[in-house]
Amino acid sequence: MNKTYLKWFVLILGFTMVTDAYGKELVDKIVAVVNKDVITQSELNSAVAAIKQKAENKEELRKQTLQDLIDDRLFSQALKEEKIEVTEDDLARAINNVLAQNRIPLDTLIAGLRSQGVSYEQYKKQMEREIRRLKFINQVIGPQVKLSEQDLRDYYQKHLDQFQTSKETPSDHFEKVRDKVYGAAYDERVQEALNGYLLKQRRKAFVDIR
Repeated sequence: MNKTYLKWFVLILGFTMVTDAYGKELVDKIVAVVNKDVITQSELNSAVAAIKQKAENKEELRKQTLQDLIDDRLFSQALKEEKIEVTEDDLARAINNVLAQNRIPLDTLIAGLRSQGVSYEQYKKQMEREIRRLKFINQVIGPQVKLSEQDLRDYYQKHLDQFQTSKETPSDHFEKVRDKVYGAAYDERVQEALNGYLLKQRRKAFVDIR
């Protein structure tokens, strides 16, 4: 597992699953069709419920959440097209990494999931999905990102407050934090490339919002 993979793998650690707070009567209502995939009202409600307390404009929140779900579907379709595979070893390494990062045994993880109403099998399926996404980023998006020495120095100068904590001159200090600068600049470029990829997918996809 390379450094880039580990870097993106951190995103998995914050994973939580949200139960449907709006009831099962809405489960069959379709709110959007993305190519051949559908997004249901209950799925949208669950996603909105996870963040609605922090939002002031509920209608804007609903629109943005629906767009995020559409992007999620487009991303999932791209994974199928690229034939990104996840092996049992990939999944085992990912779970072991979660256990090591949190310094807990597997039994504690399972108990914690159960307390949230999540089974271990559900958790593994979500982990598998996230690993597949990270592999896509590494294999498809990552190779598109190129950073020159000047790119790194420009990024460092633009984010001095983030990196410089001593009285050293920027030129001297840059070499000491070069790896951190590269990591931060790379992450930003990858996100930009991923956003661009999703934008292209949106433009060529059939999306019917109802």
